[in-house]
Amino acid sequence: MRPMRERPRRPRRPSRRVARAAAAVAVAVLGLVGAAGPRVAAEDAPGSSACVVPVFVDDDATLRAAYDGLRLGLEEASLPRACRRAPPTPDEGGWATVAREVVAEGVPFVVAMGPVSCARVAAAPFAGPAGRLPCVYVDVALSAGRVVAPEPPRVPLPCAVVRAEVGFERVGRVLRDLLPGRPVPAVRFPWVAPSPVAVTLRAGLEAAAGVRLVDDPSVPPDVVLDAPGGGEGSEPFSASLARATSLRVPVVSLDRGRFGQGAAVVVVPDAPLLGRVAAEAARRLVGGEGRDEPLRLSTRATETWVDLEAAAAEGLDPPVPFLARADRLRRARPVPTEAGR
Repeated sequence: MRPMRERPRRPRRPSRRVARAAAAVAVAVLGLVGAAGPRVAAEDAPGSSACVVPVFVDDDATLRAAYDGLRLGLEEASLPRACRRAPPTPDEGGWATVAREVVAEGVPFVVAMGPVSCARVAAAPFAGPAGRLPCVYVDVALSAGRVVAPEPPRVPLPCAVVRAEVGFERVGRVLRDLLPGRPVPAVRFPWVAPSPVAVTLRAGLEAAAGVRLVDDPSVPPDVVLDAPGGGEGSEPFSASLARATSLRVPVVSLDRGRFGQGAAVVVVPDAPLLGRVAAEAARRLVGGEGRDEPLRLSTRATETWVDLEAAAAEGLDPPVPFLARADRLRRARPVPTEAGR
């Protein structure tokens, strides 16, 4: 007779009481894991528990993009989360109010982005029992060799001054790559008044960028350069754009906000990098630097954006190698066909 095989015994199912207890433990463990992980939010609401470091930002496209880089940099440095703040009113009284609120919250430092916010934060009473709060001042400037305009702001200690410098040397290379048949491009740098900043920029533009400035209206330029850092002496962008369109020459702008608004080429600072450099400055401020003299950091990295629709309207056909090196392209709108109308 064949020996009888024993059937494998099935494992006993746990009782309902044991199953419910195990489920409760699992839920508790998952809850602890979720609480320990970082919370990612698109934007913190002012006044929320996650909003720790106040950031005051001017209405500027580059600075708004730099704010996103700042938040990522602070998170990577294990520093408190930041969020944008604004005074209840834009006058001196409103800034005094928000300064008192910030000091009462016990924040470790303050960040100001843009010339208006930097000037307001520097003048406002951000002072607590242990002295003035450390502040990081962030701005964008134009440079030609050792000449930088506008000049760095004079701000109270402890502080860090972080700047993105768009060098005219870089602008000159962009112009020569854009116009390969023009080794010394003729540039119209429009202005309406000889402001000190505009005079400084014009003096450095020819030498640093290797271009020839054209002021005579009867001499057509190769390109119109829009530099918002010219201050009150700069011609309005709408006037520069209208003149360039009538002459069929391209507009090259150094303002991120001109992209999609008529500029054929835009040379802009690497805004996310600027924000990360500001976060590094904040880390060093918290570590004790910037007490005796301002901590100064800068970046000169830029990006080149090309608007093909604007280029076509201004009579420009960018070379293929130039387009291949561009960091961003905005394509022309398709022309509707008879069948699609």
